[in-house]
Amino acid sequence: MNKLFKIAKATVLSVVLALCLHSQALSRNAQQQPVASGDTVWVVVNHVKPDIREQFERFVYETFWPASKKLNSNAQRAFNHTRVLNPVGPEEDGTYTYVFLMDPVISGEDYHIDSLLRKMYSEQEANAYYKQFEETLARGGEVYVVVQSQLLGGRANR
Repeated sequence: MNKLFKIAKATVLSVVLALCLHSQALSRNAQQQPVASGDTVWVVVNHVKPDIREQFERFVYETFWPASKKLNSNAQRAFNHTRVLNPVGPEEDGTYTYVFLMDPVISGEDYHIDSLLRKMYSEQEANAYYKQFEETLARGGEVYVVVQSQLLGGRANR
């Protein structure tokens, strides 16, 4: 009887834990807009110098992204719909390619790093941070403007 009680108790706790985790996942998904066919997506490619890529990562992860909390809720929403993809290794020319994916682009929001920095920091700090960012780039980046197709995750998205 005691063993049966322990099994039942463990089962109930497992179910409660699973429900809590499922509820958290649903809550996160509810806060994000669903992706829809026709949404505009920006793909921004940055080629970073190999000898100072740590400076680029520090800028993105320690200076730029955390300071987005100083912005208004609409601008923060744009950050929440932006992903940063890190390289797995160097390109043939030795540079490292970092990709910013704005998915979807929030219409009317500012995505320019220099002007966002001025909203987050004093003019002097913003200029210094932007200079640090620019000096990490090996060359000009590329920007691709695309739209979400009807296919999403292997299924039609209409």
